[in-house]
Amino acid sequence: MKRLLQLSLIAVLITFMSCKKEEQILQQETNNGKTNIVGKSKKPTKFRKEIVVTDKAGVNSVFIAVTSDYESAINEYLDNIDISLVIEDESIINEIKESSNINKNTKSSEKEPKIEKEHSVNVEIVSVNFENPQSTFALNIKSKENMNKSFITGTYASYSDYSDFMGIVHRGNGYNLWVTTNYKQNWYNSWTNVYQGFLYPHGVYYAYVEKEHSLKTSIGVYMDARQGSINYHIAISHNDFRGHHCKIGSYDYNNYGECFLGTSPAGTSPFFWTSPHTGITGQYYSALPGNNCPYSGSTFDGAHCFVKNIPTGCETYTWWRSWLIKSDKIL
Repeated sequence: MKRLLQLSLIAVLITFMSCKKEEQILQQETNNGKTNIVGKSKKPTKFRKEIVVTDKAGVNSVFIAVTSDYESAINEYLDNIDISLVIEDESIINEIKESSNINKNTKSSEKEPKIEKEHSVNVEIVSVNFENPQSTFALNIKSKENMNKSFITGTYASYSDYSDFMGIVHRGNGYNLWVTTNYKQNWYNSWTNVYQGFLYPHGVYYAYVEKEHSLKTSIGVYMDARQGSINYHIAISHNDFRGHHCKIGSYDYNNYGECFLGTSPAGTSPFFWTSPHTGITGQYYSALPGNNCPYSGSTFDGAHCFVKNIPTGCETYTWWRSWLIKSDKIL
């Protein structure tokens, strides 16, 4: 009795907004003894990345195509999975098939926003190349360990303004954000998308929309469900659109657009002073009794304790006993 080809594909399809597992729907086509397995597709996708998966022996292989309307979705998916080809191992194959049925029958109570489906990826098995065409095989697609850090859909907020500019900055703490930026030229026009994708604590951490003579600009943002507080800032002017870079000091990821220079000693008051003659701004604090200046590196200048000069262009201020400056503008 001819043995039938068995295929089980666990595709941990990352829709990135909910990180749910979705089962791939596959169909078989046999032509002159060669088996091709092609995934069903509802509509053409814009981006495609092709990979070849081989077994441990390096003899058998499967040709796979990953497609999506968004290139970032493909990259995120492939960065977070491990794919292995299992040949003629009934115990492992049955385990994969059983796991696939569990995933299929498991329903989530989480409501899926429309954007989740729009940003999904499709895994297509294009062809197989086996030493024995009748081999029983399975593709085992598993999440990497860092998958628990991927995006889980949380709250959504939309911001709009009658202006030519709007930006969003990830504060640098917590989980990733999913962002879309748009503008509307006239009241009768539909929204035009400028950017949509992830913002991270580091790396790609800001996005903006700027369109002269536009009627409105808008930003939509999904937070991760595990994020306890808002970890982004919406800017409606270039002056308020600040990055994580500081000319001096260290960026404070808990306070947007703020660079920390230090804290003056107990019993003193920090301040900045700009010389009317040189235009140079210095970092100072009031001296303790006996003209004592205990802060490391500071010296008594005859009236106060001098710490150091501040680079030109820094916007300085103090809070409590801290010296602070605004972080650099992005634009």
